[in-house]
Amino acid sequence: MATTRIETMLGDVAVAVNSKDPRYTHLVGKMLVHPFIPSREIRVITDDLLVDMKFGTGAVKITPGHDPNDFECGLRNLLPQINIFNDDGEINDNGGKFKGLKRFDVRNVLTEELKALGLYRGEAPNPMRLGICSKSKDVIEPLIRAQWYVSCKEVAEVLVQKVKSKEMVILPEEHEKTWYQWMGNMRDWCISRQIWWGH
Repeated sequence: MATTRIETMLGDVAVAVNSKDPRYTHLVGKMLVHPFIPSREIRVITDDLLVDMKFGTGAVKITPGHDPNDFECGLRNLLPQINIFNDDGEINDNGGKFKGLKRFDVRNVLTEELKALGLYRGEAPNPMRLGICSKSKDVIEPLIRAQWYVSCKEVAEVLVQKVKSKEMVILPEEHEKTWYQWMGNMRDWCISRQIWWGH
């Protein structure tokens, strides 16, 4: 499989494929051995929302603790969330023998280790979106942290009724469909904010 952030493989818990991809159907449900953390088995799962079988290898490593899309996949598939970084940007105990290395240093070390194991297949340019902190200009590392939320389900239901009864009007009217989609997919509102490294 391919990745743009090789360091996050230390937090991998699964490999996802598309259920319609004939290349991988025989592997679904099988367990893989992590090349650096052999005690952690990696399950092959299907997730058609995440995996486009025509993009890249069609196999996606899943790191719920460090990627928003993988986090959602993890929720859908009941996967564990492993955090591999401490608050200083160093690999923590979950990174095995790489503990203590800085996140971008471990990227190079892992590349060399994969080459030594004969598991490295090369690299190619891959345009991607990269979150940058407006203050430090550092690359933002998605991390799972305890948060405080306000439930918005009840207010969404009230707002749907207000529009349906015409007590509240959406203009132009063709945006009512969007309104109902937003209100029907309402998530809890995160009211906590952290400003430590990488959030």
